[in-house]
Amino acid sequence: MHPTPHLTRRTRLAGASGLAALLSLAAATLPAAPAAAAPPRADLAVTATAIAPRDQVVDVGGGATVEVQVRNAGTRSASDVTLTYGLPDGAYFSDGNGPPQGWTCDFGPAATCRYGALAAGASAPPLRFDFYLPPAPAGTVSAVTATAKTTSPELSTSNNTGSAPITYVRGVTDLEVIATQADPAQPIVGDTVNVSVQVRNAGNMTAELVHVTVPLPAGLTRVSEDYNSPWYCEFGSGLVAGQPGWDCLYYQMVDGWTPEPLHLSATIAAAVPGDVVTFTAKATTTSPEDDLADNTGQTSVTVAEPGTVRGTVWLDADRDGVRDADETGVTGAQLSVLVGDQTGQTYVRATVAADGTWTALFRSGEVVASFTIQAPYCFADSADGDLAMFQNYSYGGGNASSNPASLAPAGEAIIDAAVVRC
Repeated sequence: MHPTPHLTRRTRLAGASGLAALLSLAAATLPAAPAAAAPPRADLAVTATAIAPRDQVVDVGGGATVEVQVRNAGTRSASDVTLTYGLPDGAYFSDGNGPPQGWTCDFGPAATCRYGALAAGASAPPLRFDFYLPPAPAGTVSAVTATAKTTSPELSTSNNTGSAPITYVRGVTDLEVIATQADPAQPIVGDTVNVSVQVRNAGNMTAELVHVTVPLPAGLTRVSEDYNSPWYCEFGSGLVAGQPGWDCLYYQMVDGWTPEPLHLSATIAAAVPGDVVTFTAKATTTSPEDDLADNTGQTSVTVAEPGTVRGTVWLDADRDGVRDADETGVTGAQLSVLVGDQTGQTYVRATVAADGTWTALFRSGEVVASFTIQAPYCFADSADGDLAMFQNYSYGGGNASSNPASLAPAGEAIIDAAVVRC
């Protein structure tokens, strides 16, 4: 018999090491067990932004605009998405807000909007609403917040709230008289001058009780003024620093607003050609205002020498359309003549003599004459007349208007018209 070999300690250790190596090699060659996949989850992300220029509020309180965007950044649809607003104390939603398509909102104390399901990777239509924020000292930073929730599991809720900071600034108005106009620019004595004044508020807060005063220049008499929205004007003998003039009121002129111009009119009663008549408009408000440099505007007109417009309404006795030497002005006719500019808005009544001649004073420019005659006469075509058109009536009489005629200062324009017996 052969004796059993004696295993030394070194031999046993070597055998154990070899076995461990074999086991390690086997483990390395086996496929790894798959890691558990993360379950799909929704992930709502909210951003809130105050929209310029309404990202600032004046210290007396005012409006701000905030846009909120909700996005599902997750891998699963978010069900029953709701968005809850957080407003500063005393703030509220302004009137007229309405949600975009897909959203329904309750603007009550809870201030909650609902969207329903929001697909993975999708964004809901942005919500842009106006708010009123109460007064606070300039420099104060307030915020409107919006927090989204869903009934679906979420990957994280750390980005579910957006915050829009809004800074308070000092409120100040800035009235500007941006346009002051008078028409006509060269009136004659007896003309009515129409004045318009336009004002805007270039400040950052509403201007309360805006007054525009316009003294009545010497030599003029008041004709009319606006007395309906948006301007309420009154005329008085001592309304403007003890002088006669107009005081026009605009109750609340919001910041950035340019209302319709106000309108006044006055007749030049006493002046001589060459006189310059100046209208001065000054705007004031009961609200704070720093810059008064542009609160005043002026416009001027220069009184002109009138021209003479005259003519003859003559009887074409032989109806040949030619004015013969013996065809003089129609006598005994009921005739009226108006002389005006081409706009038809300014005119004067001519003085008509019994022999059919007439005359009127008018300012320089293009002038037209309008005629009205009663039966038994009617207007007629004539190469020696200046009518542009006429309309006669079956029972006699008619109306007519002339071609334009040029009238120079201190000059003369002649406009004739032919008539026949109807």
